Amino acid sequence: MWSSSFIARELTPLRGDTWRVAENPEAMARLLTGDPVEAPAVLLDLIGGRERDYPPECRHLHFLLKAPFERREREPPVSRFRRRRAQHRALYLAEHRETALAEFSYHQLIFFTASDGYPWPSRPRPVVVLRAHYATEHGVDLTVAPFAANREVWADPEDYAQTQAFGDAAHAATAQAIRFESVRDPKQRANVALLSCTAIDSPMPLDLQPWAAAIEPRRVTLYITLPGYPATAITFERSTFEVAGRLPRPRGHELHKT
Repeated sequence: MWSSSFIARELTPLRGDTWRVAENPEAMARLLTGDPVEAPAVLLDLIGGRERDYPPECRHLHFLLKAPFERREREPPVSRFRRRRAQHRALYLAEHRETALAEFSYHQLIFFTASDGYPWPSRPRPVVVLRAHYATEHGVDLTVAPFAANREVWADPEDYAQTQAFGDAAHAATAQAIRFESVRDPKQRANVALLSCTAIDSPMPLDLQPWAAAIEPRRVTLYITLPGYPATAITFERSTFEVAGRLPRPRGHELHKT
């Protein structure tokens, strides 16, 4: 439906601040060991005790920004714009912090709901909320013409087949970023999928905030844990993400927590 030549003609500059939520490796190391002396060794294992293989253009980035672009033997998870065995990787970011928190909460619920025998967390899990800036002359904005006419495709909560095909075509067209509506954000604000780490122009996060996520079968509550920072707590009810009374699980989407 969308050829790489058509997409190439529609490439446009995209830039802006974005947010991502990920499990906090340093805090997780302390949680797992209960020992600040042993924690550094566990941290090394969590973020890469073995030597990691990144494309040269990604190696200068903070590990939470370059992790999705790691070249590894194990197949990375498929996602909205990345099919199984695709040549490209994708880093998903959100234009608003609350959107990133909503996306994270949905993926936690879908993971624990669909993982038979995997217990729900008994206590809040440490996460990190980071802000980073991106800029590219090779962007695709699906929220404007001519792509906005196919909103039902881009915003499908379960069927990723056509968006994954679009991801292939966009990569072939040298697109570095895809801007699209978040299906999980109740306010339908935008996400950005980076297909190339060269679009990240802040090697270190512009902001790193320690949060905690209390994950329960019916809701996820996230709250900031930084002393002196204004108290902030956000709860996403399971019903926020449900479609026709059930939690949608994208077809062909492997289970992963972030």
